[in-house]
Amino acid sequence: FKAKNIEKAIEWYQRALFHVDFDEGTWHFEFTNKNRADVNVVRLPVYLNLAACYLVQRDLKDGSDKDDELLSKVVENADLALKIEPENSKALYRGGRALLLSGDLDGAREKLTKAAKHHPADRNIREMLAVLKTKLAEQKKEEKERWGGRLLDESKETAASSKTVSKHQQLQKPIEGSSSALWWFAVVLIGVVLALGQLSFVE
Repeated sequence: FKAKNIEKAIEWYQRALFHVDFDEGTWHFEFTNKNRADVNVVRLPVYLNLAACYLVQRDLKDGSDKDDELLSKVVENADLALKIEPENSKALYRGGRALLLSGDLDGAREKLTKAAKHHPADRNIREMLAVLKTKLAEQKKEEKERWGGRLLDESKETAASSKTVSKHQQLQKPIEGSSSALWWFAVVLIGVVLALGQLSFVE
């Protein structure tokens, strides 16, 4: 790992895990608490180093199609380390950084905040928190602009709809007035006809 031979280092770490990989029955029913603790002493640094290796690989291949795959491996190994030692700052930092790079800002904030709580002076953790703060501000701005645009569009649609309704109502008014005039004309006409009929009868 120190020689920067990342792929070879990953191979050796995976071999190391193979030798301390036990089935559930053995782990829970045959091992004592001391046995499990001894195994975890070996597993913890391996998980941490694998997470570091995958991060370096991702940095070397930045922008490649394997970015998501490598970052998910970082998170996976960091989480396995955290199962052994929940407050391990290296696991929190590496997992948090991977989540930040993958765009999971909430997940990154959770891990990096915990890491900073235990190691507030750590420069790497502080730098990642600064990057996270910038990303969160950008996300908030984008959401505000997106929702602002939607509200503006909805306001325009409402105004256009109101104008259409108003025009429709204006068009209806003359028709209603015409109908009323025709009705009165019909009443008058009927009255005239009846009057003429009565006159004819009198004659």
